This record gives sequence, C-alpha cells and structure tokens, in this order.
Amino acid sequence: MTGNRYELPMTQEQIGDATGLTPVHVNRTLQALRKDGLITRDRRAVQIEDWKALSAVGDFGAAYMHGDDTKTSMPIPNGSFVLAPQVNGVAV
Repeated sequence: MTGNRYELPMTQEQIGDATGLTPVHVNRTLQALRKDGLITRDRRAVQIEDWKALSAVGDFGAAYMHGDDTKTSMPIPNGSFVLAPQVNGVAV
C-alpha cells in the first residue's frame, strides 16, 4: 500500500468467493463506492479517496481492533476481541 492506494490482485468473482457474496453484488458495491466518491479504481489498484466517509459507510471503528471498544466488541477464547454483530447500531 502506498498512501491511500493499494494493489488488489483479485477479480470481482474472487472477492465474492472470499466474502460469500455474488460477483454481481461485489460489482454493484464497488460501483456505489466509486459513485459516492469514496474510492477510485484503476485496473487492479484501489485508491481510497475519503477514509472518514468510507469508515462511516462501513460502520468501522478502529478501536475494536485493539480490544478497547467494549460497546461494539466481544471477547473470543484466545483473549482477542471481534466486532460484535449489530442490528440498527445495537450489539446483538
């Protein structure tokens, strides 16, 4: 990754296989992110244009990665934390 740009050497079909989504859904999601000005794509490279907005769209909070966001994370047996499933912003 260089700055806000990284290589993504995967096809949309491969992304779908890895995430459990259809290639059509992957395509539509990438198109929506591009249309909203959050990313640009050039062949197999992705440029993040607006980290803050992309984080908001993805409901991403960096704190959970460090295990200090007890409102939206839950412990797992090895002592780490994972993002708790949420419905309408409430952990379930």
